[in-house]
Amino acid sequence: MRCLSWNCWGIESGVIIVTRTKKGVWLPEEIRKLWPNDEFEFRMVESEGNSGGLLKIWDRNTFFIEKTVKSSRFLLISGRWNKIVVNVTIANVYAPCSVSEQVELWEFLLSLKETDDAKWLMGGDFNATRNQSERKDSSYPIAIRENFNSFIQGSKLIDLPLRGKKFTWYGPNGKRSRLDRFLIDEYWVLKFRDLEQLGLKRNISYAHLAVN
Repeated sequence: MRCLSWNCWGIESGVIIVTRTKKGVWLPEEIRKLWPNDEFEFRMVESEGNSGGLLKIWDRNTFFIEKTVKSSRFLLISGRWNKIVVNVTIANVYAPCSVSEQVELWEFLLSLKETDDAKWLMGGDFNATRNQSERKDSSYPIAIRENFNSFIQGSKLIDLPLRGKKFTWYGPNGKRSRLDRFLIDEYWVLKFRDLEQLGLKRNISYAHLAVN
């Protein structure tokens, strides 16, 4: 299980994003084990066999959901965050590996963002690196990198530097890449000056976005 979380005020008022759950239906009692109290809501995308699966959990007293959009590759919720009185869209992504399917996903997400006036936070496994330094002993089609960078530029999202580790995926024969990350609107950088993206231990989390 790959776990990514964004948490500005402690988990009680934050959000947990889980990518590649490899699980079908989540029951409330199972979610309760991941959250410190009963004041939560959640949305999920079931896995397809032993692949994929997305889960998002949040504090229902601080985030009021208005819309959900989802597919097998992303889970998006939009609503009002009363801690800072702002409309927020939070998306977690598990991107496909093929170039054509990635292009389709980036174009669809970009179309959603262009018609949305909320402040975006997007995290997950993008199955893409941005440059040569983000991988070692592994290769990806150049088109994947170019398309991903074009998506980030077109969406006007910011990719914060990753602290604590350089790579988020480790494969056989020393292969490694940075596939997991958060992309955020400039609003969050200006709102929280000490916002940072951390790479935690592999058995805990692959990326963690937090305000100290």
